[in-house]
Amino acid sequence: MTRTLAIETSCDDTSLAIVNFDGKTFHCEQMQAYSQISDHQRYWWVVPEIASRQHTEKIHAVFSSLDTTRSAIDCISVTTEPWLPWSLLVWKAFSSTLSHLYDKPLIQVNHIHGHIFSFLLERDVSLISFPAVVLSVSWGHNDLYLVSIKELEVDWEHHTAWHYHIYKLWWTIDDAAWEAFDKVSRMLWGPYPGGPWIWSMASKVDASPFGFNPPFLKSKDLLFSFSWLKSQVYYLLDQMKKNGEPITETTISQIAFSFEHATAEVLCSKAIQATQIYWAETIALVWGVSANTYLRELFHKKFTGSFYTPTSFSYCTDNAAMIWVAWLQEYLLQ
Repeated sequence: MTRTLAIETSCDDTSLAIVNFDGKTFHCEQMQAYSQISDHQRYWWVVPEIASRQHTEKIHAVFSSLDTTRSAIDCISVTTEPWLPWSLLVWKAFSSTLSHLYDKPLIQVNHIHGHIFSFLLERDVSLISFPAVVLSVSWGHNDLYLVSIKELEVDWEHHTAWHYHIYKLWWTIDDAAWEAFDKVSRMLWGPYPGGPWIWSMASKVDASPFGFNPPFLKSKDLLFSFSWLKSQVYYLLDQMKKNGEPITETTISQIAFSFEHATAEVLCSKAIQATQIYWAETIALVWGVSANTYLRELFHKKFTGSFYTPTSFSYCTDNAAMIWVAWLQEYLLQ
């Protein structure tokens, strides 16, 4: 068994975790985090200067809350790119110092790779069928990846390691789904972040008289576009205002219902289409929007193959535990 101290400070979450790999499964033993959502809500987006200052102030306290010692870990893995440059500098100072004091190797991990592999946490990797189509949906990213795998024997306690190949298939041509959720939430007088609120409002109704046209739903390519879908909500609200129609809480719930369903339809359809093109039998939905209950239900309903999401909602957001999963290819197989 090998343990790592994983560190994540790429955006607005200061997260540290102790994770081990027993040869089959990645187990998160401990994870502590400080979320900056309340610090950024008034601005409706993550302010880089505030984020970096909060990381600097909180990272030592988060680390101190972990029950660990120098002898309890074998290495340190940390997010290095991409995202907010000043926030990423916090890991550089903290982890480099810790690596020197603990005399442990420091492994740098791509943040997006961490999310791609987050669905492997707490699962027996050998039971997952590859290649897999991974749909990554966040504020700034809405991408489709094809992840293939090759088993390699490594001289490390006689375990089997997995060497992954990641191919980026397609991405959104404008707003990502998470971004559209936030903007529609603001149009409907909701909070930031908007995704959980949109879902909660939509769950209050069973149907809606409003219909939105999901962009590229019937196209034969893998294009994503959510800017026009967001604009349809704007024009609907504008027309209702001009007509003097009341916008009640029920109306807001109905609009949220239609918007959520249209967005989920696009995401689900494109991912399934990718499996047909690339002969994949597995879909993994990761990052923030993977926590959306309706989207998960839609995949279970429409996709006949194996469907995975992170095993915990805490693994859907930026978290340190996912950084450990990418450690296998970044460290063992280097």
